Amino acid sequence: MEPIMIVLPGFPAKTPNHGGKVLGPLPDRAEELALARLERFCMSIEEVYPIGCHVTIFSDGRVFGDLVGASLENIRAYKNGLKELVKEAGHTHIQSDGLENYTKTDDPVREVLDRFHIDQMDMDARIANEPDVGNNFRSFSQFMERDMAHRWEGKSEAEMRKGCDEVARNMMLRNVGFSSLVAKEYGHAVRVSIHCYNNAGSKFGIHLLPARRMDSPRTPWHSVIREDVDGAVHAMDLKDVDTDKYDLVYKHGRKWGYIERPPCTPEETAHWAPLHVELIRTQMFIIAQAMEGFPAPSIMDVPREAIRSLVLRYGVVTLRGFKQDDDFETATERWGDVLQWPKGTFAAGNIFDVKTETGTTLIGQTLEAMSFHYDGMLKKKTPESTELGDAPVFMFFHCVEANPPEGDPKSGNTIITDTRRLLSALPLATVERLKTISLEYRTSMFRHHGRVHTSPVVDTHPITDAPDVRFVGGI
Repeated sequence: MEPIMIVLPGFPAKTPNHGGKVLGPLPDRAEELALARLERFCMSIEEVYPIGCHVTIFSDGRVFGDLVGASLENIRAYKNGLKELVKEAGHTHIQSDGLENYTKTDDPVREVLDRFHIDQMDMDARIANEPDVGNNFRSFSQFMERDMAHRWEGKSEAEMRKGCDEVARNMMLRNVGFSSLVAKEYGHAVRVSIHCYNNAGSKFGIHLLPARRMDSPRTPWHSVIREDVDGAVHAMDLKDVDTDKYDLVYKHGRKWGYIERPPCTPEETAHWAPLHVELIRTQMFIIAQAMEGFPAPSIMDVPREAIRSLVLRYGVVTLRGFKQDDDFETATERWGDVLQWPKGTFAAGNIFDVKTETGTTLIGQTLEAMSFHYDGMLKKKTPESTELGDAPVFMFFHCVEANPPEGDPKSGNTIITDTRRLLSALPLATVERLKTISLEYRTSMFRHHGRVHTSPVVDTHPITDAPDVRFVGGI
């Protein structure tokens, strides 16, 4: 007795319809789920057939790539990415194969078509008379309409339909040649397919991604994954993801999928209810919005622990609709000890009034664009130290008046970056390299007398211990 061998032709490359259907050319959460599903399937068979079960993914990227607009470079990168996912997950039941192992010329597709005499085939007759072939043809044609939408721009409905059918017919011819090769080389294996079959043999249709009973099967290379807070998984087109409710997540330094934005906890919401303030989650931060129909709440009434927990969790909290006549200096003192700007500097005391000044040499008081900067430079470990001190837990910005509309000479924006998310989006090797780097600072603004001060690029938050990039303290 021998292990059960399963062969699955597929996993060609991500559809070229980036932006409409998928996140990019490389494997992501969709492929991660599909591979895990195949691994579990083989393991479940082993529970009743201990001799074993393995599945071979026979890539058909070279077979169809030029027809659908997938470059050879992207096909190779996609295949290598799949191998990395299999290795990373520790899957032991998944193998890979490809045309390159059975052809010798620079045109493997033509070699296969000639080997099995495919050009002599009457494909139109097969489409008309064989239900499985007809189903595949219609499936291919529909895919071409969506995946190659850019090719049909400016074309009439009839021209688009004719073009889709022509590509689909060529795909069918190549598919017959490819299937003949797979049948010859894997005659001993169970043949599964991502296409619909009556499952009476010799091919069996499978779902690679979770789907409801009446849903059409989707493939990972045509999908993006959306995951709900309750763990439910949905495969869909990228354009159909509600980005007001779902956050884009990264892995391996690239876009990976979407997860539902968790609502604020009842504990967090309860602190703000007496102020008639509702908490609104956005993609990047949280807004504490004063409700209409009630007096504007005061900053003085904001609970210290409530604001502290929100800042630590979300990084940025926007207070909107609050009173504008509060003593903000006194209000912030309620949240902790205030780090004062040193005497003799442009902002001695607790508050730095950022506004344009004539004749200034300070970039923060001009309309010039500012790069990432560090507003905790003034704090040192000790008066004589050359090591920068701990960053403030809070940085409080008060917008006195709304920013002029874009295009106005005085218009400007403050860029605030959640560096925790930035680091999570980078490859692990890059983060480890950044941890070995320290930055040197020189400034005469804070009476450091020209000394060089250092700070690591990657630091840890003093309260949460989460890694962050130290450019602006308190973020």
